[in-house]
Amino acid sequence: MGIHAIHAFAPNAGIDDAARWLERALASAGREIHARRSSPLTGGPPWRDGTLHWEVVELFERGSVLRTYDVGAERWDLRFLRALSEVSDGFVQALDHHRNREHYGTATMFAGRTLELGEYDAGVGMRGVGLPVHYELVGPRLFEDNHRRRITRMCDIMADAASEGRVIAAGEWDVSPAADGFSTDGETPTSRAVFGWVDEATFRAALPGLGAAGWRWRPRITPRLETACIELARDGALDRALCARWARTLSAPYVAFEAPGAGRPMPFAQSFDDGNEDNVGEAVGFEQLCDQLIQLSGMFSEGAGMLFGGGASGWHEIPGP
Repeated sequence: MGIHAIHAFAPNAGIDDAARWLERALASAGREIHARRSSPLTGGPPWRDGTLHWEVVELFERGSVLRTYDVGAERWDLRFLRALSEVSDGFVQALDHHRNREHYGTATMFAGRTLELGEYDAGVGMRGVGLPVHYELVGPRLFEDNHRRRITRMCDIMADAASEGRVIAAGEWDVSPAADGFSTDGETPTSRAVFGWVDEATFRAALPGLGAAGWRWRPRITPRLETACIELARDGALDRALCARWARTLSAPYVAFEAPGAGRPMPFAQSFDDGNEDNVGEAVGFEQLCDQLIQLSGMFSEGAGMLFGGGASGWHEIPGP
């Protein structure tokens, strides 16, 4: 039978988030939970086929990440992965490794949108959506290497190794199999922006003059350095000029991007000079997007995934005029 490994991770997931997020994501993907069992944090019996094994891994005072493993499944469940990104309101990265068939898959989702989806089969080569051009020229080694690299870039850029951490919660659930079929049809744009070194009081004072009707905001504290920042979001296209104006008003560095879904190019904007020297462009695939996001997250010694996500709670809606 060979080895078929299907695993994924969601950055910025706390110990109290895991079960709730997984319940909602599985239901959204049309899968039922037949039984739930806790799992030993270390050791224990081998994982059983037909289960979803999950664990929350603490990154040693650098936040935590939710990892999932679809054990013995016939196929990976892209609908579940997309739904998990939606309930976590952040990134989900997955790897499908079917060794005996020389088949690999990679998926990067954000807030219910498909950023990148690629599958490699020895017989047909590479195919997918949201893939940089060079992906067509690479073989299966890319998938394992990129997955390890993305754990670090998303979760913990200060780690000595991508797997550093300790399991603080784990479970093994009997679940129904993934259904056939996945489509990116109907995925619509969503936009995010983070402004660094802005606390809640400062933002509230500036809010009436921002012209941010239709957006929502929440205060954030970065896990590693406990730095204050403000995250904003809206469902729709990114207004890069507006984000630059906010940065000048707030005297803050920022990074903003749009996830259009369906693997379409992702507009981004950033400035580390309070909006006066903007860098704008479009990213194709997660690596290009991460190259932009990590320039701000690196100032906080965080992975790019720790700037976003953490669930859909804590938002304040900004009403119209």
